[in-house]
Amino acid sequence: MAGPTSFGYQNLGFGAGVSVAAGSLELIQTQTASSSSNVTFTSLGDYDIHFFTFSNLHCGDNRDLFLRTLVGGSEQSGASDYGRGMQGCAPSYFYEDRDEDLHSYRILPEIGGNSPECFNGAMYMYDALNSSYHTTFSVQFACIKYDGKFLTNFGGGSYQGADVLSGVRFYMSSGNIDSGDISLYGLKAS
Repeated sequence: MAGPTSFGYQNLGFGAGVSVAAGSLELIQTQTASSSSNVTFTSLGDYDIHFFTFSNLHCGDNRDLFLRTLVGGSEQSGASDYGRGMQGCAPSYFYEDRDEDLHSYRILPEIGGNSPECFNGAMYMYDALNSSYHTTFSVQFACIKYDGKFLTNFGGGSYQGADVLSGVRFYMSSGNIDSGDISLYGLKAS
């Protein structure tokens, strides 16, 4: 059996006694949803890469999780501001979903809302503070769908404007984010 260093864990700061400054995640903010119409982060710090975690989020049945960016404090919702490509896998099927001409970025579809169903996941955001590039996202989520079956979803997307973001907003296709935590981290470069 291979030890932790065989997979490079020490490079990520998981090795015993390893002190890693560059590449470490620094918590910027955690927000707890409570019947929230959206969860918005407006303090992005000074990082090239951001990381979001989604823990035990609950919503109404058969909802989608969306993201929109903020530029200068204004939500970006133009008809072709976002693009996405994702794959999903449930027990009885596999699917792909892609579109390059969207008014928002759909992160996760068809979330179940019955107790104790919830969704969990993680998302990286790249170049949010660099006006030379589009902001891109890489996601992985797991949930119970509206029909009670497990769904895992992974993929990516982009905000297709070359802008410096002032924030990010998460919201459901309808209704509220009833409960759960969303945390934002910055990835330390040096």
